[in-house]
Amino acid sequence: MQYGIKLEHIDEDGDMRGSGFLDYDEIAELIGAFDFIHSVANKMVGQQRDYTEVTYQTKDNLKFGFYQSDGQQQAFIDVGGYGQSLFISVSKLQNLKSSIEAARQHLVSRGADPESVGT
Repeated sequence: MQYGIKLEHIDEDGDMRGSGFLDYDEIAELIGAFDFIHSVANKMVGQQRDYTEVTYQTKDNLKFGFYQSDGQQQAFIDVGGYGQSLFISVSKLQNLKSSIEAARQHLVSRGADPESVGT
């Protein structure tokens, strides 16, 4: 049996703009990536620097990250790999991390092996 999390990007009109699957064994690494992205964003906030982008991409082309340009930061999520990014505040990435952690716990309650996380 395969366990994972399906993420979908639904636009304001209710149309699906993309979707992707996060395998169960990728969840721990993604959670670590969220922590890394958050840490880098906090260090860079307000700095004047060239355009900088920090991203994490899964096997199914789910892409999470932020960019900084002219001292401003913008987080993004691309769940379809089609350039249909959803733009959010950097702090909202931590909310997504919490949701993914909760989904992981749900998967464990449904039979996913907690020992296989990160292996």
